[in-house]
Amino acid sequence: MTRPLLDVADPCLFNEGMPADWEQLAHHVIRRRIQLGYPTRQAFLTVTRLKARTLGDIETARKTGYHAATLNALEHDLQWAAGSIAAILDGGEPRIAASTPPAEQAARATDDDLPDDPILRLIGANLPEDRKKALVRQLLDEQQRFAQRRADELLREAYGHHQATPFGGGETPTGTGR
Repeated sequence: MTRPLLDVADPCLFNEGMPADWEQLAHHVIRRRIQLGYPTRQAFLTVTRLKARTLGDIETARKTGYHAATLNALEHDLQWAAGSIAAILDGGEPRIAASTPPAEQAARATDDDLPDDPILRLIGANLPEDRKKALVRQLLDEQQRFAQRRADELLREAYGHHQATPFGGGETPTGTGR
């Protein structure tokens, strides 16, 4: 059984009894994902080994503890140096991995260089931090609800073109007929 990198309880403590800043981690992950050219979580999922739920939890600071393998994979996929996540949680900044091409390191985006992403607009707004965090969470929740509704619509359309029901011929999901 693997042990989590951070064994935390509520309230989350990291290392020397200082509060871990999971919301700062979420901010840095979203920013770096966008810098790397993945404007949406879904786009980033095409190149990461993380599961959608895990990435969502990290980007919304919904959870406060992950296995070392998960955090290592995230650092790798974001092209951060080892230990960057621990540095963020300890109030510091991530470092770009040495293996990242120099041109990419030099092109670390400033706010003006980033795509017009609604989340980054909210993060950069001149509002109190707690209000910005609430707005970002609200936007992420709305994006998730929209994506779920759209997926349902697409599935209904797909099933409508191929068969009357998702299971065809009046079968139940177990195939028992009723």
